[in-house]
Amino acid sequence: MKILVVQDHLRSGGTERQSILLTRAFRDAGHHVRLLTFRPGGALGATLGDLPHVCLQPFDTRLDWFAPELERAVQRFAPDAVLCMGRMANCYGAAIQRHAHDAVVVATMRTGKGLPWLFRRSLRRVAHVVANSAEAKDTLVNHYGVSPAAVTVIHNSLIFPETPSTESAAALRAAQRASPATTILLSVAMFRPEKNQRELIEIAAGLPPDLDWQLWFAGEGPALEA
Repeated sequence: MKILVVQDHLRSGGTERQSILLTRAFRDAGHHVRLLTFRPGGALGATLGDLPHVCLQPFDTRLDWFAPELERAVQRFAPDAVLCMGRMANCYGAAIQRHAHDAVVVATMRTGKGLPWLFRRSLRRVAHVVANSAEAKDTLVNHYGVSPAAVTVIHNSLIFPETPSTESAAALRAAQRASPATTILLSVAMFRPEKNQRELIEIAAGLPPDLDWQLWFAGEGPALEA
């Protein structure tokens, strides 16, 4: 099967990591796959290795929405399936479906933020939508008018080392003065206002004081200092 994965930019984010992970998994499963991005570079660009990749912008215009010759690039590859990842890629889902008549174009719903009009339009015109949670599917059905039959829930994939290091885990707990019995709550996300780390701290502060727990954050971003 020929599969095209579409992403606007390989910045350091969960959706971008999933795009690379899925492209690699499709290739390893024997499919003819290609990752298409709008912008070149990005924090995760160096992790592509030998993955088949094409970029539409000849140089970085810093415009996430700018996808020159997108329809022509899709037609040249002639995919059997197209997976749109991220807000900007999903905004082009309807246009891709229109120009790739024989392809199954799949949109994705991976955010709790409001969706642009073009994104909402694509949701109703692509072949199918993948939501990464039951809550996201409920939002698609109840707020955006997508048919329940057109939505499948597939949770984000997680990749763990085959042999996890218990020594490193113990050292990390010791460094944070956490005992082996301490319950660790871990939030992994960029520090941006919409990630609501501050609200998570306020919620955790309401836990019973006799519980042995710690809240850890992993990430970077403009809201980290605050």
